[in-house]
Amino acid sequence: MNRLIRRLRSVCAAGREDRNRDGAGGAGPASVRVSAAAWSRPLLVGCLLGAVAALVPAAGSAQVSRDTAAIRRAVEQRFGRGVSMEEALKRLRASGVTREQMRAQLRSMGLDPALADTYFDAMASGSAFGAADMDLVYALQQMGLLQEGLPQDSIVMLPSDTTMPELEEPADTASEALPLFGQAFFREGSLGVDPMVMGPVDRDYVVGPGDVLTLILTGAVELAYGLTVGRDGTIVIPEVGQVFVSGMTLDQVESRLLPALQRVYSDVGRGPESLTQASVSLGRVRAVQVYVSGDVARPGSYTISALATVMDVLQQAGGPTRSGSFRNVQIRRRGAPAESIDLYDYLVRGDASRDTRVRQGDVIFVPPAGPQVAIQGAVRRPAVYEMLPGEDLVTALEYAGGILPEAAARQVRIERILHPAQRQPGVDRVVLTADLVAIAQGAQPAPSLSGGDEIVVPGISEERRRFVGLHGAVNRPGRYAWEPGLDLARLLETAQGTGERAFLERVHVYRLVAGEPNRLLYSVDLREPDALSFRLAERDSVVVYARDSLAVAQWVRVSGRVKRPGTYPYARGMTPVDLIVAAGGYADGAYRDSLDLVRQSGSPGDTTVHVWRVPVSGAPGGTNGEPIGAVASADALALEPNDEVHVLSDPSHLLPRSVIVTGEVGMPGPYPLVGKVERLSDVLARAGGTRESAYVPGIRVYRNGELISTDVREALADRDSPANLPLVDGDSIHVPRFDPTIRITGAVMFEGWVAYEPGRNLDYYIQQAGGYAANADESRVSITGPDGRRQVVARGLLRGTPVPPPGSEIFVPELVAGQRTGMSWGDVLTRTVAVASTIATLIFAVQQLR
Repeated sequence: MNRLIRRLRSVCAAGREDRNRDGAGGAGPASVRVSAAAWSRPLLVGCLLGAVAALVPAAGSAQVSRDTAAIRRAVEQRFGRGVSMEEALKRLRASGVTREQMRAQLRSMGLDPALADTYFDAMASGSAFGAADMDLVYALQQMGLLQEGLPQDSIVMLPSDTTMPELEEPADTASEALPLFGQAFFREGSLGVDPMVMGPVDRDYVVGPGDVLTLILTGAVELAYGLTVGRDGTIVIPEVGQVFVSGMTLDQVESRLLPALQRVYSDVGRGPESLTQASVSLGRVRAVQVYVSGDVARPGSYTISALATVMDVLQQAGGPTRSGSFRNVQIRRRGAPAESIDLYDYLVRGDASRDTRVRQGDVIFVPPAGPQVAIQGAVRRPAVYEMLPGEDLVTALEYAGGILPEAAARQVRIERILHPAQRQPGVDRVVLTADLVAIAQGAQPAPSLSGGDEIVVPGISEERRRFVGLHGAVNRPGRYAWEPGLDLARLLETAQGTGERAFLERVHVYRLVAGEPNRLLYSVDLREPDALSFRLAERDSVVVYARDSLAVAQWVRVSGRVKRPGTYPYARGMTPVDLIVAAGGYADGAYRDSLDLVRQSGSPGDTTVHVWRVPVSGAPGGTNGEPIGAVASADALALEPNDEVHVLSDPSHLLPRSVIVTGEVGMPGPYPLVGKVERLSDVLARAGGTRESAYVPGIRVYRNGELISTDVREALADRDSPANLPLVDGDSIHVPRFDPTIRITGAVMFEGWVAYEPGRNLDYYIQQAGGYAANADESRVSITGPDGRRQVVARGLLRGTPVPPPGSEIFVPELVAGQRTGMSWGDVLTRTVAVASTIATLIFAVQQLR
């Protein structure tokens, strides 16, 4: 069995090598070759898998199963993957075969009659399936329901999204910024464009091997046959026999079949007088293999529908490259002279009369491009164009879609690289000028073109003449035609007059002066009787200003408890209430009985700011806290420019506030603050108090993420104690469990935790951590208690060593760089004298007490 597996593997590997050699033989890695062997793909897969299944025992090992799967993958890689269930359903539905007919056909072929039942069930229910069964593929192939010459999933064996990368073409150095005309058609058109595979076929289609013809007899005899054209060019009609049809059009085939049919069926014809009508149509199209070579994006071998034309094949091949010809695409057919096609007939004029269908073995060759010229400027299609002998400047501009209306037709430039025989030292390029108007009138011949020419069609000047401009506060601003004698009266009448807010005292007229860099300004007062008779010159610019644009902007401001505080335009007659409405009204928590009005002193040089408490509903007013008597209400007080209205906050309105309690309490979680003042002990009581496992000395209070140092035990013992903090919104309280450890960090030998020992002092825990490190600063040791309070240990002769409570942290800092690590002899002497003096004083005091 292993030898058989190895043998089959070698066969598959040899098939892959054959395919690689075929691809290297000129078709390229993206090409597809059809094996010359007579075995069909599904039949070969079925035979190989059948041989393996027959020789492997039923209880075969997993290795045999893997080998079988590997053979299937190898064969499918060699001959293509199977058809999908959707494709099989499509073919079955189109064939009109019933379930009973399919069962009978499968039984006659020695296959399971129920093999296609799932397909018919899918057609009835609309269910979706994966790949089709290989036995059914084989059966459909033998029944002629699957086209043999083409893969089952597409009419084109080489899809446009081939794995071969798109070739990057070098840009033409003379016109690298311009596209090559026609190249975008093939680059964009090759994305998913397949030759026609559905719909009617014209009657001049030439039949060949692989085509499936449909013969229909109606009338006295009702018959329909699907007739495949064999490799010998014949079809076999039941009860009639063999008829040669290859190389004939559909009409010729129909005429050829009538005599043969009349020998079996009486009165068969095509006219209305015949009792039996006969018609022939194309059922399925054969596949042909063509070759594309030369300067194309993806040269290679293509298996494509026989309905495809040269343009279809070129689209699949990506079209000519930038160096390939669009004007001389050659079709080389065995036994016939080469035929040339000009793609510009199709691209420029839409003429597809010479776009012939391809045949088996055709070679489409794209030679190098002929002379190319670049056309840019004021034309409809700036691009690089290929020119044929005898084509001139006019023809090139026709290819470019003609010139635009703004083109300067009399100054067309042709920038040319001289022929080597015409060049002189320092003179390699010349510029020629063509007058298209003179050429159109026949006064000048159209210049001929050379390869590498760059044609530039310049545009006319953007400068406009014979107009005046009218801007500003007029009803119809814009440009107006100028003519001699035009004055302001006629111009404003044409523009339907000035606007209501026009500033008529000074209308500005700007005028160009020849030879001067700056314009000349005329100021006209339209209120004067003779002002409207002011004469305008060509290209004058008249500006009528609006009063609003000249006025100084004035503002008022609103702040405090409003929805949109900020600065707003001042309007005469505006009151504080109007400003509050403009700001979106009161915000939540606003005090609505009164507001503050802030106003600067109106005296020049006086920077005093006055604040008035203005009642909104009859409340008394005041100035900076001092009564000033009755003040007008806010809805009757007129604002002045630069006033500020401040809406106060309602002291009785409390915004939602809350704190969070976590840890060892009865009910941890968020708690709203009730009343104006709520203290630490109040919230802990509302949270159910502390549990037995709680460590009260370690309770911590945080505000804005920072620890608040307080004595919680004192706060819980005395509600009026300063330690019982009033809480604010966002505070958090954490009640920890009892922690029987002391943590030592910093400049000690071994950082970590030490078990708490009642009564043990600082030195004990330092010793448990291995003692001080060499760089320890023993004078700045700190202890952080379990509640977060911190103290720096002060050492002295009469000071004891502190005893840290459980849960504390001892921190030993390092010496600061440059700090002395020892004492000088002077320091020792000074301290010794001080100690001796202290001892003497104590001895003297004791003796006096005696």
